[in-house]
Amino acid sequence: LTSQSKLLRISLENDRCSLKCSDDGSVLILESPDKSFVTAIDVSLKDSNDKEISAVCLSMGCSFGPHRIRTDGLFSVIFDPDESIMLVSNSVFALLSAEFQDERRKFDMAVNIHLVDAIPDSFELRSSPVLIHTGSLKVADSPVPISKELMATTSLFFNSLFYGGFSEHQKGIFEIKEVDQDDFLWFINSIHRRNWMFTSVDRALTALTYADRFEMLYLHKNILPYLKNNSLPAEEIKDTLLLCERFEDNEELIAWVLSQCKNVQAAIELVSECAPFIQMSSVHSALKAVKESVDCTITDTRRTVVKDCLENQELPVLFRFKDTQTSAVKSYDLFTISCNGSANRTVDWATEIWPKIPEAHDTAVCEGRTFTRGGSDSVRYVSNKALLIDAFHS
Repeated sequence: LTSQSKLLRISLENDRCSLKCSDDGSVLILESPDKSFVTAIDVSLKDSNDKEISAVCLSMGCSFGPHRIRTDGLFSVIFDPDESIMLVSNSVFALLSAEFQDERRKFDMAVNIHLVDAIPDSFELRSSPVLIHTGSLKVADSPVPISKELMATTSLFFNSLFYGGFSEHQKGIFEIKEVDQDDFLWFINSIHRRNWMFTSVDRALTALTYADRFEMLYLHKNILPYLKNNSLPAEEIKDTLLLCERFEDNEELIAWVLSQCKNVQAAIELVSECAPFIQMSSVHSALKAVKESVDCTITDTRRTVVKDCLENQELPVLFRFKDTQTSAVKSYDLFTISCNGSANRTVDWATEIWPKIPEAHDTAVCEGRTFTRGGSDSVRYVSNKALLIDAFHS
C-alpha cells in the first residue's frame, strides 16, 4: 500500500497460505489449505528501523474458510489524514524502486498464520471474520470494541490506561465514565475510520472536548475544516478559546475562535479575560490573530475609502506609524486629499502631508521614496491609487 509519502509492505510468513488485499487496502483476505484449520493469526507492524509499533495476536479457536482481517484501523498510525492510498503489487514496487529514488517512509506488516491439520478436542470450531478490534471499553455498562494499539498511538490518555500498569489492566475492564454513550461511540468509530463527518457545530465541539479529555493533541486539525465553514454560538466562544490552548499547533484554531467575536474590541477583551487561565504561548497566538484581524480591517477600510475617493476624485492616504528600531506598526490613520476633479494631483509634503503626521515622526517612506520633515518636496500622484505612507518615530 503506497501513498505519496508513505509505503506499507504487507507480507505473509506462512507459505502454505495465500494472501490477498481488498482494492482500498482496508481488508486482508487469508486462505488456508484444504483440510487445515487456523488457530491464531499474528500481525506485527514495524517501521523502517525494524522497531515494532504494534503487535496483535488474534486467537481463532480452530477456524476454517477465508479469513478477513481489518487493517484500516492502523492507517492513522501510518498514513496522513485524507492521504490517497494505492494498492500495488510487489513486482510493480520493485520496478519503481529500481527506476526511481524512493524517499517514502517505509513500514512493514508481517502476517503469520498458525495452522493445525486436525482439530484438538479442546479447540472450538468456528468460522468468523476477525476485525482489528483488540479490546473494548465499558461505557454505560455496554462494551465498545476498539483497537487498543490504535487508541494508544493516538491518545496519551489511552496509552497510559492500557499500558500504564493500572489495576484495570489486570482486570481487563477499562471503563470510561461521564460520557454520552452515543456521542462517544460516534467519536471512537470516527477515529477508527479516519473519517470525520459532523452534523452540527455541537457535535464538532463535542469531538473537540473529547480530544482534550483523552489527550489527542492534534485531533483538532480534523475538526477545524468543518468549524471554519460554520459559526460559533456567542455563548460558546469563551469556553472554546480556553479549550484551544490545550492542543499543540493551535494558532489556526485560536484565530478561528477570535474571528467569531463581533468586532476587534470584543476579541481584545476576550483575550484579556482569558489570559490568566491560558499559557503565554496561547496568549501570543491570540494577540497575533487579533493583529492580523486589525490589518485585514484596515485593508478593507482602505479599499472602501479608495472606492469612495474614486467617485469623488479624491486622493486617499493611509498612514502606518512605525517604531524605527523594530518596524512594528504602532497605529494607523487615514485621510483624503481633494483632487479638484483632476485625475492627477501634485502634493506638497510640507503643507499637506507632514502636518498630518505626529511631530515625533521625522522620516516617512512612500512608493519607495524617503521623505524628511522640513523638506520642500512636491510629488505628483495619480488620484485613482491610494497612497501608503510609513512614518517612523525618531
